Amino acid sequence: MVAVGSLLGFLSAVLPLGPVTVLVVHRTLAGDPAGALRFGLGRVPAEMIYCALATFGTVALLEHFPVVRTGIEVLAIVMFLAVGAWLLVARAGPAPVNDDAAESAPRRNKWGFTAGFIVGALNPQYLFSWSAIVAIAVSVAGLRPSMLDRVIFPFSAAFGVTLGYVLLVRFLQRRRGQMEGPAARRVLRSLGVLLIALAAWHVVQVVSQ
Repeated sequence: MVAVGSLLGFLSAVLPLGPVTVLVVHRTLAGDPAGALRFGLGRVPAEMIYCALATFGTVALLEHFPVVRTGIEVLAIVMFLAVGAWLLVARAGPAPVNDDAAESAPRRNKWGFTAGFIVGALNPQYLFSWSAIVAIAVSVAGLRPSMLDRVIFPFSAAFGVTLGYVLLVRFLQRRRGQMEGPAARRVLRSLGVLLIALAAWHVVQVVSQ
């Protein structure tokens, strides 16, 4: 379970399928890698909370409260739409290749740990994602998690997310020179379209329930 949690936490950080990761990419390409990393790491405690709730079967309780479950899914849809639409209209200025210039950027352009936590916490879809992961690990892989596994699993997921963001930001930093101006805008707008498409998919899922 520890290896599964670490691997899936890592993949959830490096694959641009959620608002936090997409915004980490945006901030790094905009020339604020330190702020991007702080923002990404802010997601970690929110992820741990949702992962722990899923591991201990909270989702099963939500089946008795369909209104709450629907509300959570609607909140996730709004988050995806908001971030996706913002990326489509936001200016993605050229990424400064000079790290000293990035570090001297105005403080108001820096994103922090608290902002990352808020965005992560406002996407409770993580709860259902981790619940599905645990169910698959138990049924398909034949794992039988002990109480210790359930306690450690959220920490292993947090480790994977942390490692993923560190490597993602470092990778994008090294590629910034190749992704300036129009190239950066194309990447970010493509991610915006992806988030809007994911929101539409969630809408279909909610309506079909």
